[in-house]
Amino acid sequence: MAVASDMRLVAVRAVLGVLLVAAVTWSISGYLFGISSTDVLTFLAIPLPSSGVALFAAWVPARRASRVDPVWALRAE
Repeated sequence: MAVASDMRLVAVRAVLGVLLVAAVTWSISGYLFGISSTDVLTFLAIPLPSSGVALFAAWVPARRASRVDPVWALRAE
């Protein structure tokens, strides 16, 4: 559940980032040489690996937390 909520946030920010980059590349398309302003590979080169890192960063603590006995955690407080 924690990983899913984190990944929703990552997805929203990735979409907003791609839209912002699309607007910026459209405005500077005259200065881009060798690629088009709508090059799919360029638009996916950063969000996909970054999402993978975010998934790993959300999964590791969630996995550790799922191993804790709830009764022990409640007694510790």
